[in-house]
Amino acid sequence: MLTTIVSRVLRRSLASTTLVCRSSGTSTQSPPNELDNVVHLPTYTEDQRHRILQIINERSLDELSSFDITKTRAKKLDNWKLKNGPLKELNDILYVEGFGLKVVQKFYKSLLDTDLNTTKAHLKTTRARSIPFCTPVMDEDQRKRIKSSVAVRIGVTTVSWSRLELDPKFPGPQITHWQHHELNDKKLHLAELSRRCLYVIHQIPEADCYILENPQMAQINSNPGSIDQQNVNIQKAQITSIISYALIARAEPSSSNKTKHNLYFLRRFLASRLFHHLVGTERVSTEDTMLAMMGHQQRPDEDYVHFPSELCSMYHQMERYQRELLGQSFLLNLAFVRLVLLQDPTSLATVSRSKKNPTNVEDVQDTQIIQNNVKNLQDLKDYEIRIPKAPQQNEPCLTITWKTNPDGSGPDDPKIYYVDGYFRIMPSIRERGQQQQQQRQPEQNQRQ
Repeated sequence: MLTTIVSRVLRRSLASTTLVCRSSGTSTQSPPNELDNVVHLPTYTEDQRHRILQIINERSLDELSSFDITKTRAKKLDNWKLKNGPLKELNDILYVEGFGLKVVQKFYKSLLDTDLNTTKAHLKTTRARSIPFCTPVMDEDQRKRIKSSVAVRIGVTTVSWSRLELDPKFPGPQITHWQHHELNDKKLHLAELSRRCLYVIHQIPEADCYILENPQMAQINSNPGSIDQQNVNIQKAQITSIISYALIARAEPSSSNKTKHNLYFLRRFLASRLFHHLVGTERVSTEDTMLAMMGHQQRPDEDYVHFPSELCSMYHQMERYQRELLGQSFLLNLAFVRLVLLQDPTSLATVSRSKKNPTNVEDVQDTQIIQNNVKNLQDLKDYEIRIPKAPQQNEPCLTITWKTNPDGSGPDDPKIYYVDGYFRIMPSIRERGQQQQQQRQPEQNQRQ
């Protein structure tokens, strides 16, 4: 009897527990509402729909990247098309990872605002010109308004500057002023350092904008160096801050709320890369390039810069280290003018990180320059040719043979090498070593 009562109680408790579990499971796992996840795009006309789908399905990855879309999203869209085929409806793009409602609206708007007849070359050029060579990025209106610039090269104890002006009278920029100023070698108190920097600022001429090289960022290191080295870095940072603030204060007040920038920081080593003065992370001398540019006054070309005679004399009268610092400030200014203001395609290609094929002499018509300026091949040994394009450094571009043998060859056939912005005819390192070994061989035989 007792066993029967216990079994009935247990059966009722198990039944109630099962009922509670089923009811709770039903209440917590209700089917999701699919209408909550529906995203509605704006209404487009049939012509707009056809135009958007045509651009997305027919344009390449590089062309899509030129619109208002990141390169990562453009690559995901291109991969999705390869896997699933072309887009059939405007909403299909929402299936691609990274494309939300706001992103798609901005992307479609840029597609509708762009001319369908825009060529592939124009899109690539526009993309290349948007490279941020300076900080802050310069807008198009500001770029067109700037007619003069001053570049300031700041050291621990020196300040050098140069001023370039874009004058329609000259085929290229004109240098109107440059100067070098020495500060005290020892560590200065901030009050004395500020006073000397203010004197330097009064010497810097007015211009539409001012350029400094982007300063080196401090690296976290377990061995920060000696206290003297830390003081040197601090003093250079103090000079940069004081001069930067004073130059920014020269900006004219803007009537609108839009900030008007007049100070730009060019990317570090950019000028050295443009003029081939960078070996690894070390800069080489700028003196050869400066002298070559000054020597081009008699025959202007695409690299022409107008140097007044008094500034050339001033340059030659300076000490060598002063000429080097003055040249760095000038080339920093010229790099800014060519890359940012003029947006010279040759200069943009030179500093591009993508690998370029070596440029032959025929591509820049330097063969004709050789024929016009050199009567005898023997004169080419010390002859230098300025070129507008940049082949790979220290790579042979052309071989010249002496007309001494019937087969047209000679004992020492030189090659044209591209070194430091010039075509130079000289033997390779291996050939020079062989020549030196041949010269030493008779001496060794005599000693033996």
